[in-house]
Amino acid sequence: KILGTAKVQKTVVQSSETDSFIKRGYMALEDGEWNNAYGFFEKALNTDPENAQAYMGEFLVGASSKNFDAFIDNLIEKYKKVTPVKKNACSEKRDLVNTLVREYTIPNFLPESKIRSELAYNRSFQYDSTTSVIKDSTKAVLDELKNNNLLSKARRFDEQNTGKKIGSAVERFARTMDSLLKDSIEQDKKAKDFIIKDYDIYLQKANERVVSMYEQACVQRDAEYERCVADFGKCRTEEDYNNIIPRLNRFHGYKDSERLSSRANEIIKGKQMEAERILAEKERIKQEAEKRRLEEEQKAREQERQRREREAQMKAAKAKRGQQKNKAKRTICSILLPLDNIVFLALLFGTDLFRVGVLNGSNSYRDGARFNQFSGSFINWIIGGNFKYYFAQGVVILFCLAAGYCICHAGDSDFFVYSYYLSYAVVVLKIIVCLFVAAKANCSGMDLVGKGIVFLILDFVSINLFSFMIPIEKRLRK
Repeated sequence: KILGTAKVQKTVVQSSETDSFIKRGYMALEDGEWNNAYGFFEKALNTDPENAQAYMGEFLVGASSKNFDAFIDNLIEKYKKVTPVKKNACSEKRDLVNTLVREYTIPNFLPESKIRSELAYNRSFQYDSTTSVIKDSTKAVLDELKNNNLLSKARRFDEQNTGKKIGSAVERFARTMDSLLKDSIEQDKKAKDFIIKDYDIYLQKANERVVSMYEQACVQRDAEYERCVADFGKCRTEEDYNNIIPRLNRFHGYKDSERLSSRANEIIKGKQMEAERILAEKERIKQEAEKRRLEEEQKAREQERQRREREAQMKAAKAKRGQQKNKAKRTICSILLPLDNIVFLALLFGTDLFRVGVLNGSNSYRDGARFNQFSGSFINWIIGGNFKYYFAQGVVILFCLAAGYCICHAGDSDFFVYSYYLSYAVVVLKIIVCLFVAAKANCSGMDLVGKGIVFLILDFVSINLFSFMIPIEKRLRK
């Protein structure tokens, strides 16, 4: 509590003991001995429970004051130095600021944030005020003094002296606090008016600065718009139009910027469609070229197949002609081989040898004349000068050569393999016939050998003349 407790004297006339305790208590208050003073005041109240001075003394002990006037003076000095609080003189003029922002904002040239920053008050709207503190403190102190139990008893037990003294002091406190409150209200009014006036001046100057910034932004926007329009006329490629569109969009519909931006988008769209068309055309040409290539490859393959078929047909025809030719050779050979031997036998049996009876067993030629006659006839048949024998010998040789040629160039028929061996068998037969004839004619050994060698050479040459370079295994295979 701010106020202490005291014990007021109940009556004007007190005992000397009570007075002594009261005096000693106030002396202790003067010396600042609060505990001793409180003890003396308690003793006084024990002797006189209605002593107003004792209740006042206890109140002063609780307030740590020497007297009630000093207590009031301390309160006044305390609230003269009260800590002020912050109060707003006014608020930002948002409607005015918003109006200026809407009026002067130019997107991308004078942005809203820059205007708001320029219009923002660079000082505080607050000021220091003690009015509320003084008012609240005065009311609190007066209520406490009025409701304090010790002071209430002191006033009740001594209304004439102590009560008037307390009332006078409290009234003085109230007057002083009212004066302080008036001074504080006046100071608040001055501070508030100063801030409001300063804010109005600041807004006026800020408005002028914003107008100047707006004019500069307009000039900058016009100059850049002209450059942008000029650059738009120079655009040729899709990249040029893509670069000009963001510049046109910065003007947000200023003059013809929106129309030019739409026109640029249309041109870009047209160029993209043209590029897509060209790409599709290239793709179509590529597909057609690929199709033609595949058709040409197919045609080339077909031509190659037809060429191969023609070659196969030609080979087959050639093989067929070869077979026919071989067939003809086989036919000729099958005729010539027997003719060769038939002519040989015909010539052999047509000589004088048979007419002299060699084969019919006659021995009348054993004498030398007949033998010489036979020998001369036979030799003349072989190497004689008679033309018919030469002609016959030549025919035999030609037939033998023709038979050998046919055997050499025959096909792969087994008939010719047999004919080949048959020819050699005929040669052996011819040798045997010659030996037989020579034996019947009693020829000498030299005639026998000579005649055998002659016939052997003739037949061997006729059979192998055109096939001596062909390996025997190939002839056998054929």
